[in-house]
Amino acid sequence: ALLVGWLARPRRLRVSATPRCPVLVYSDATGLGHIGLVFVDLDAPPSARPARYFASGPCPAWLLSRLRPSENLVNQHEAFAAVCAILTFAPLVKGRQTRLFVDNESAFYSILKGSSRHPEMWSLSRMFHGLTSAFEVEVYVECVDSDDNIADIPSRPDHPDWRALRGMGFQQVLLCFPSEEEWDDASQLLLRAPPPLIFT
Repeated sequence: ALLVGWLARPRRLRVSATPRCPVLVYSDATGLGHIGLVFVDLDAPPSARPARYFASGPCPAWLLSRLRPSENLVNQHEAFAAVCAILTFAPLVKGRQTRLFVDNESAFYSILKGSSRHPEMWSLSRMFHGLTSAFEVEVYVECVDSDDNIADIPSRPDHPDWRALRGMGFQQVLLCFPSEEEWDDASQLLLRAPPPLIFT
């Protein structure tokens, strides 16, 4: 009943200019299931600058039992990374216009359409839109080349530019995951409170 109510609820989208710039979020994942996320707020107040954060870590163990074995497992990891991006940076994107950049076309189109012919990608898309609705995120998703995705750095523990990322003022925060129960019942996401930003 809760999910039906959410689907029937009208979404409010701002069409006029806002005084604040959108926040920028980048997500990436490897075929082995390591996730990298980056957040940038170019319009943060002076007391909060530099508002640059990143998160990095492997997918939770329970996820492997839910994903479909495939040569393109990376597509599912990439869609999961987009879900984690909204959850990890929830206190920062809540109520904000947000630009999410991904570099995987399958993940991009499943999120864009809100559906997929593959059950796993459909579940991940449902979770993504459940979180953006719960946190009132006005999100615009764009697909970019891998070379233009800065989240490629934290998605690879052995990436040579880790030091450069920190040198640009990026602070590391804890990567947040949805639960296995929320995978089974996406309506639980609507009751989610934004998790706090935890620095590591």
